[in-house]
Amino acid sequence: MSSPVHSAPDRVLGTAELLRLILENLFHDYQQTYRNALVSKTWSNEASNVLWYKLDSFLPLLKLLGPMSSTYDEYGTTVFKYDRHIMHIECFLKVDDSVVFDLMATAPFSASALAPNLKEIIYDGGGPSLIKFIPLFMNDSLEYLCLCNVRGNAEMAYKRTLSYIPHNAPNLRRLELYSEDQLVHSEIVHPEFDLILAALPHLTEVSLPPAQFVTSGLNVLARLPHLATLEVAGPCQRQALDVTAMSLADTFQALTSFVINGLCLDDIASLIETSKPPKLHTLEVSLCLNESRKTWCRIIATIASSCPAIQHISIRYIGRYPWNGSETIPDQSIFSLLWPAHPCMTLTSLVLEHAPRLCLNAEIMKVLLSSLPSLETLDLSERIGPATLPLSALVELAPLCLHMKYLTLCVDTAQVSMSTPPETRFSCLKVFGVGISPLKSSALDVVSFLGMVLPKGCALQMPYLNQEEQAKWKTVIDFLPMAWELRTAREGCC
Repeated sequence: MSSPVHSAPDRVLGTAELLRLILENLFHDYQQTYRNALVSKTWSNEASNVLWYKLDSFLPLLKLLGPMSSTYDEYGTTVFKYDRHIMHIECFLKVDDSVVFDLMATAPFSASALAPNLKEIIYDGGGPSLIKFIPLFMNDSLEYLCLCNVRGNAEMAYKRTLSYIPHNAPNLRRLELYSEDQLVHSEIVHPEFDLILAALPHLTEVSLPPAQFVTSGLNVLARLPHLATLEVAGPCQRQALDVTAMSLADTFQALTSFVINGLCLDDIASLIETSKPPKLHTLEVSLCLNESRKTWCRIIATIASSCPAIQHISIRYIGRYPWNGSETIPDQSIFSLLWPAHPCMTLTSLVLEHAPRLCLNAEIMKVLLSSLPSLETLDLSERIGPATLPLSALVELAPLCLHMKYLTLCVDTAQVSMSTPPETRFSCLKVFGVGISPLKSSALDVVSFLGMVLPKGCALQMPYLNQEEQAKWKTVIDFLPMAWELRTAREGCC
């Protein structure tokens, strides 16, 4: 009897190595991967491996611990005992009737026997009863560990869980820690945490709360050979950082992205100035507390001189209170003597949102744009006025914005020129934002001017204005398409 002839697809789908590559592309489609696991024994083995790559619930894993029987103690509490392994788990009801398990003793087996292909563990909220399970499932294949929103009564469990990482998950690549409860992070002694970081040389992404981002820990982070993304995220507070006590020469060699919330601008500037990260292309800073105009000047100057590969700069003030109006504002822009000395050919995005007064004018803007020829996004949203850059200056700026797609400026609309040559039009602008600019001229004059300067279809935005001013600009938005049609008709006649 002749053997059956298998087609090429049959041979591919019957080969474990090729099947694994196909199923790994369905990593995020759990339902389809589950159905694939029911096709055949070969498919089941490979699909099951993919299903256990990520863990965001401990309940399925509890069933892997062995046969389980239940009984009651002298207080009437339900107690679950595992027959195969020595483990004792208590079960009790919370106020919301959800069941929470509290691990009392661990079983004498390795995590690799439970979930050998587990790559991600995500813990997002819950008490100490659940976080205690995490060390049971750490293994050599684990690449991503997220411990977020740990509650205040879980400090010791949180500390204990972190202590298991170097031994149980030595190949960890992404570590994310976040909690609004500062007591949770204060429970971790800095030398112990530094030793944990130093024992994880494969880390490429780290997200820490400001409380853990201290001088000693920063020294360790700076020397991780593969660290590409560093994020400091947490509650709004000012975290002091003594950069002078650090030795940062030839550090952060692989760092490409730095996202910060909770540090002051002076410390960030000192850190960048000292380390000079050669590959840093993204810097995002969120400020919850007021910073002086001087510190804004310093951070921008430091980035311009110390980050040769910088592409994206974003500094945003997200606090509730306005800038101190009594601060002395010199008649000089932040940019007036900065970018000409340090032209940046790589920068494509510059966002200074709710910055102190920038004292912009047409000449300063032309120098700035000439020094940053690759800009695609420019957001200079000043928080206080009055605006010093006239709207008519857009005529002079348009030829320097060859790649600009998103532009936000606080402009003075008091006097608007209506005789704009067509060649001064922005070529590829998609969005023009007016920041806190009030409409001082007639809507008709502004529509006529913008209709000649902005490309057809460009959106006009004014998210920072009050309702009264938004209503005035709404008229401009409504009539802008008509201005474009008139311009098209006029150009067609010519």
